[in-house]
Amino acid sequence: MVCELIVTPSGYAFGWYHEKVYIVVGMVCLALSILCVPEFKKNWKLYVLCGGYGLICYYFQHSALILRIALALLAGRHQKREQVVRFFFYGTLLIVVYAAVLSLLGLHNTVSMTDHFRSVEETRLCLGFYHPNSLSFFVYRVFILGCFLLDRDFKWKTVCFWMLTVFCGVFIIMSASKMGIAALLMTLFMYAVKRFFPDKISGMVLFIISIATAAVQMIVVIVFMLVPIPQPNFGEQKNLWDLLDNLTTGRLWGAASVLQQNRLNLFGIKIVETLTEMGFANASIQQGFVFFILYSALFIILCIKAYKYRDKSAQIVFSGSAAYSMGESYLAYFNKNPLWLMLIGYENLIEEKNGEKIEGNKKDEEDKD
Repeated sequence: MVCELIVTPSGYAFGWYHEKVYIVVGMVCLALSILCVPEFKKNWKLYVLCGGYGLICYYFQHSALILRIALALLAGRHQKREQVVRFFFYGTLLIVVYAAVLSLLGLHNTVSMTDHFRSVEETRLCLGFYHPNSLSFFVYRVFILGCFLLDRDFKWKTVCFWMLTVFCGVFIIMSASKMGIAALLMTLFMYAVKRFFPDKISGMVLFIISIATAAVQMIVVIVFMLVPIPQPNFGEQKNLWDLLDNLTTGRLWGAASVLQQNRLNLFGIKIVETLTEMGFANASIQQGFVFFILYSALFIILCIKAYKYRDKSAQIVFSGSAAYSMGESYLAYFNKNPLWLMLIGYENLIEEKNGEKIEGNKKDEEDKD
C-alpha cells in the first residue's frame, strides 16, 4: 500500500511518470501476501481466475492496472477497510501539504497558474501540482475519505467535519475546478440529508443519488456506442445537446467521438488516438467492455449493501466517486478510486466485520432490544 500511495500523485505533483520500480515492488509484495495465506490452496481457483483476467488485460492494454486491482483486493480480503482508508487519507493529506509547502518556498513548481481555461484567461491555484484540476481532485479525495472516517472513530465529529470542509473547500474553490466545486457541493448536500432527514428516508435518498449518478454515465456509454451522435455547435447553444456539452466543457462530445471510433473491445486497447476524461467512457475503451460491466455491477452491488446495512457514509463515498468520474478518468486506478478502498475486507462486509456485527446489524439488534 505504501508503494501504491507513492505512485498515486507522483505524475500529478512531482512529474514521476515512470515510477515502475514502485509499481513492481508493490505488486510483488501483494503477490507474496496472497501466496503466504493458509487458504491459498483452498481458494486457488479464485486467485487463478482473477490473475488470469489481469494478465489478459495486460496483454491487450500493455498496462498492469487491472492486475494491480486484482492483487490488492485478493490480498486485502480479510483486512480492515477503515485502516486502509485511514492510511490513504493521511497519506494523501501529507502529500498535498508537502507539495504545497515546497511550492510556497519556491522549491517546487508554482503556487498558481495563469492560463486560458475554458477560453478565458484566469489565475488558478495549483500549490505545486502541475494543473489546478489535479489539486482539486486530491483535495476532494482528502475530503471524502476524511468524512467517511469521521463516522468511524473520530472524536468531536461536528467540529472536525467543519474544519475539514473549510480546509478542503477553500483549496477547491481557489483551484476553480468546476468538477471539484460541483462534487464538493453535492457531498455537502448528501451530508445534510444524512444529518437532518429521518433514518429511512435519508438512506433511500442517498441510495437513489448513488445509483442515479453512476447509472446516467453507464447509459450514456451504451447510447454513445450504439447511436451516432451529431457534432455540437461549438460556442453556440442551438439545442439541448449544445447546452449539455457546454456544461461539461466538451466532455460529452469527447466521450461520444471516442466511443464511436472504438465501439466495442472486450479487454482494452493499448493506444487510443483521442482520449476522454469521462470516467466510465474512458474505462470502457482503455480497460475494455468486460471491465466496464464488472465495475458497473460492483458499484451497484456495493450501493445495495451499503443501503441494506445503513452505511450512509459509504453511500456518500460511492456517490462522490461516481460524480467525480464525469471529469476524471481514474476508475481503473486502485490508488485513486475510493470504490476499490471500499472493497478491502469484502468478505467481512456481508454479515460480520472482524468478529463484530457491522453498523447496520448493530442498529437492528438495538431496535429489537
